Amino acid sequence: MAETNIDYKERYENAVELLRAVLTESGMENDFDENIYDFLKENDELPDNYTPYWIDDED
Repeated sequence: MAETNIDYKERYENAVELLRAVLTESGMENDFDENIYDFLKENDELPDNYTPYWIDDED
């Protein structure tokens, strides 16, 4: 059965939701945070007002 655009969009939205949760709600740093951040940023899916913990604001 061929995948429809609706199926793809739903899977994409589910993936974005999970990635946002990993990035913002886990409360733990992990090896994939920067990759997740880059993916969400490239796709304009970053949570509002999110500042990555690895970026030093004091520079």
